Amino acid sequence: QYHQFPNEYLDELFNLKISGCTPIIAHPERYLPVQKNPELLRKMLEIGCIIQINAGSPLGFFGKHSKKASLKILKNNWCQIIGSDAHNNRNRNFCLLECMKYLKRKVDFDISQLINKNPRKVIYGEPISTNNVYNKQNSSRKFYFNLEKFKLLFK
Repeated sequence: QYHQFPNEYLDELFNLKISGCTPIIAHPERYLPVQKNPELLRKMLEIGCIIQINAGSPLGFFGKHSKKASLKILKNNWCQIIGSDAHNNRNRNFCLLECMKYLKRKVDFDISQLINKNPRKVIYGEPISTNNVYNKQNSSRKFYFNLEKFKLLFK
């Protein structure tokens, strides 16, 4: 588990995004700060990050806290990719099919986009829609300050 985010992580993610890279946040449901407050992902989504959860998390393979956080992330439509996190064919093996079957009962949308279409878009360098529901009134002032600085560079 990951116990904290580095200082200024949002600034670094923002800098990556404005330099032309789209950060993919891998398995945030396993990060302790996100488990305690999944709302932290809103700011990453505002910046334009892609959120990827592990297929084993909703199944409980990484513990109850990762499971709970992953389900909240999915139900809030904050996730763009579900990955296998398979390391080899002995442990942490592929569980995408099992995850898909489980999530059909838990979420009210077709997750094939998250398992098939969006990962393919990453491979081919195509943009992934992040049509997420978040409240911009709760956004950090620092993010918008950086955004305004970015806009001034290109006037």
